[in-house]
Amino acid sequence: MGSAQGARVHLKLLRGGNYAASISDSPITRVSLGPGEWVLMPGGHTLMPPAIRDVLCGLQSSDPGRPGPRYRITRVQPMAIVPWFGPALLHHTGCQTVLYCRSDQIAPRAAECLAALAAHVAEVVGAAAAPGSCQLRVARVGHHDLPIGLHPAVTTVRGSQVTAHVCARLLARGLAVVMSAMGDEFSRCLAPGAAMARSAPGS
Repeated sequence: MGSAQGARVHLKLLRGGNYAASISDSPITRVSLGPGEWVLMPGGHTLMPPAIRDVLCGLQSSDPGRPGPRYRITRVQPMAIVPWFGPALLHHTGCQTVLYCRSDQIAPRAAECLAALAAHVAEVVGAAAAPGSCQLRVARVGHHDLPIGLHPAVTTVRGSQVTAHVCARLLARGLAVVMSAMGDEFSRCLAPGAAMARSAPGS
């Protein structure tokens, strides 16, 4: 079986399998830090921008400020993210989006692959879809259910829904749920007028 034909068979199996991404019931909060800059955090917590700046400084201290790709997933020490923030915090500026994740929730291979997939999807899907129209999902797939050629992750696009299928050994369920919820909110934040629709107290 040729590689292209094999890939189509594998994707058909994924689409037909029971790999629906879980969606968090916990709200995702967006806090504005300035023009074109904001953070997303789970749990419905609302902090004043100065407090969030302090958290970001701590996260960035473990992530040298070198030029990097537009979309990045950075693994940080578990205690670097305040426990009630949950497993992740997303920071968006005009030139870069960084998702900070607890290192005990995602393996390095999965982080690198998902960041690369995010950049590819943003380029391909973003050009064809109106901002805010995409549904972004992260689904964990059993290690033996994800063909070797697709490890550690693969993305499928069906209409406006984009799903990243990730080997379950490399990504914790709680983080996958938060990533899906953040993905939807991130898409909405990029919609026209979203920046003016909501702002944090004191911003």
